[in-house]
Amino acid sequence: MKNVWQQLKPHYQIKIRQAAHKYTTAKRLKYTLMASDGWYDLQLNTIRDILTFTDKHSYDVNGADIIYGNEFLKPIDND
Repeated sequence: MKNVWQQLKPHYQIKIRQAAHKYTTAKRLKYTLMASDGWYDLQLNTIRDILTFTDKHSYDVNGADIIYGNEFLKPIDND
């Protein structure tokens, strides 16, 4: 099973990696995502940090993006 970091879309991973070079909070976010098994494991503060470090605003995403991570996660392959 992939962790949330591996499930993130690549352009969001890049933005968080770039921010991690400047901010310890972004580095902590990356490690939190690596330690989480699914989007359901994330706290609202962590999701807020994802919005912050990926340059997304709350008005750019809808409720399903916040609850299920639709905007941020790669589509699931059901092979």
